[in-house]
Amino acid sequence: MKTLALAFACLFLMKAEGQEYSLTVSSRVAKSKEKEYGEWKDYPTRCLETLGGYRVSTVVLDKYGGRTDMRLPVTGFFHAVKVKGRWWVADPEGNAFINIGMVNVSPAATETERAASKKEFGDEATWTEKTQEMLEEFGFNALGAWSDVNAFRRSGLQKTRPLAYTIIRNFMSDYGKKRGGTYQDPGHTGYPDRTIFVFDPQFASFCDEYAKDLAVNKDDPNLFGYFSDNELPFERQSLDRYLAKKDTTDYGCQAARRWMEQRDIRPEGITDSLRNEFLAYMADRYYSIVSKAIKKYDPNHLYLGSRLHSNELKVAPFFNVVGHYVDVIAINYYRVWTPVASDMHNWEVWSGKPFLVTEWYTKGEDSHMTNYSGAGWIVKTQEDRGKFFALALLESGNCVGFQWFKYQDNDPTNTKADPSNTDANKGIVNTEYQLYQPLVLRMRNLNRNVYSLVDFFDKRDQDSLDLYLLVGQSNMAGRAPLDDSSKLTDSRILMLDKSDNWVPATDPLHFDKPDIVGVGPGIAFAREILRNGGSKRIGLIPCAVGGSPIRVWEPDSTYLNGLHPYDDAIRRARVALGRGQLKGIIWHQGESDNNTANAAIYMGKLKVLIQRFRTDLNAPALPFVAGEIGYFAKSEPINAVIDRLPGVVANTGVVSAEGLTDKGDKVHFDTQSARELGRRYGQAIEKLEMGGLRK
Repeated sequence: MKTLALAFACLFLMKAEGQEYSLTVSSRVAKSKEKEYGEWKDYPTRCLETLGGYRVSTVVLDKYGGRTDMRLPVTGFFHAVKVKGRWWVADPEGNAFINIGMVNVSPAATETERAASKKEFGDEATWTEKTQEMLEEFGFNALGAWSDVNAFRRSGLQKTRPLAYTIIRNFMSDYGKKRGGTYQDPGHTGYPDRTIFVFDPQFASFCDEYAKDLAVNKDDPNLFGYFSDNELPFERQSLDRYLAKKDTTDYGCQAARRWMEQRDIRPEGITDSLRNEFLAYMADRYYSIVSKAIKKYDPNHLYLGSRLHSNELKVAPFFNVVGHYVDVIAINYYRVWTPVASDMHNWEVWSGKPFLVTEWYTKGEDSHMTNYSGAGWIVKTQEDRGKFFALALLESGNCVGFQWFKYQDNDPTNTKADPSNTDANKGIVNTEYQLYQPLVLRMRNLNRNVYSLVDFFDKRDQDSLDLYLLVGQSNMAGRAPLDDSSKLTDSRILMLDKSDNWVPATDPLHFDKPDIVGVGPGIAFAREILRNGGSKRIGLIPCAVGGSPIRVWEPDSTYLNGLHPYDDAIRRARVALGRGQLKGIIWHQGESDNNTANAAIYMGKLKVLIQRFRTDLNAPALPFVAGEIGYFAKSEPINAVIDRLPGVVANTGVVSAEGLTDKGDKVHFDTQSARELGRRYGQAIEKLEMGGLRK
């Protein structure tokens, strides 16, 4: 049996809780068509050494790399199981397993690589054995797509220390090549008008014939599962594209027209909701046909889907369908620095299935390759390449593995490669088969600790908080008089105090102006969420600053005596993320901008502010609720602007101040009204979280 343990003493020096994202990594993306680069930007990052409270523990593994201290049902094959809220894969021996894979582990493909391979290894058998030993050394237990499965099947190590392998077939792509009309797109097969041939009546019989040779694999315990295609264009505009085809006899065009007629919809009546519904209709046809063919000839192994990658990742009806047919959902996850918690949550809720990340990578500028091709981020060093991405996957509870793309760098001399795989530093080895040591050492630290990390995150999740950021000016900070109930605490509601410590929440929550701060909406907001069962425990992050106009809620902006409203809010939110997940922002501000001139430019500034919060906190769909100012002022031109917000920015809401009363100064809510405002915020956030206010 193997033993999983940490080899680097530095990881015992864990930082204090709340400092998880204390690292920053500079990164940028390439514009491959233009042969240009984007601007460098610093991204908050966490690694093992910044996980407060994490301690390495030893886990004994079976020959597959599954943990022997967690037994699951035994079938003799890999299969998915959900246990106590977390998804696992059970390995053939019935032990809990996380797939830690490497994509495209294949011997030399070009003359340059063949010469280097012969020099380094001599022959293919030696390459296979040495490569398998290397992958095991750095904590990998699986082979991803486009790996040389046959070479590894021949390896003697597969009997005693097997790598779980995957097989990628191309049901739609190969059907299209036989039918005619496909072409090479960067990274995947291209289709006419970006529409697949899923409505062709011949597709089903093709798939049945195509899947027959899978039967030879059905008794192999080392096979993890099948991919049926790569990155098909399941895109929002699919309905429009089928309808717009010049050839009206095209099967897809006819299917789209029938679908519209059955619903009595004309082209001008097409909405995004209908587009998503049609996307689900496409998915049902594709996955029902392909899964039936695969399971007919090999009922024992996982069906992993078609490696999703684009717009479909945001479409609930699509995932509803996929979950009926796919055992584990393969996702090529790009364009985000840290996996988005709401995405990972939604995929499982929508589908009822776990997911496997089947492509992710970064490229190092110090490789001196051009790095134009491919969707991965560019970072400055090989060590930075290893400070990326995977912790959030383990934390999610819904991810059963991750596979790095890929084994070897793109060969710059390969003129026949597809456009997404030219001259880029994607590999863990270069074209001379030399390891990028700083990268693989970081990988080993993570890979060898996946199970203790899962245990750490699961234990912490039991004590985790649903976090809410409270921002704006004095009515959010609270200026209402304290009363007897102000000091009452609820063990389920905590606040991040001035010293960044979690303490029981009491009024006053804020500390912007200690001499005058009082009751605000925050605690009533939290109690409203708890009252409706919307959370187990809440962490409030008070960051409002009395008197602050919206113009000071920008990076590097200073207000009054050295206060930095926006920068301080971002810093404190990142501290708070060490204890939970950010669920929303409530904003009450406008009194300082309640005049005709400022109201005219307010919406533009508010849109930018919301986008900036979402970007800097890595939460692109984070719910945001603004509140009207009190109707006891002489006039309220700002309220008419605030009320427009849900129609301008997605996933936002507004709470009314109608009927609320002031404390006698015509500016600030009294105690009862401040609490009523909080209850209204709570109701609005809950509607957003359920999708009720989504635009």
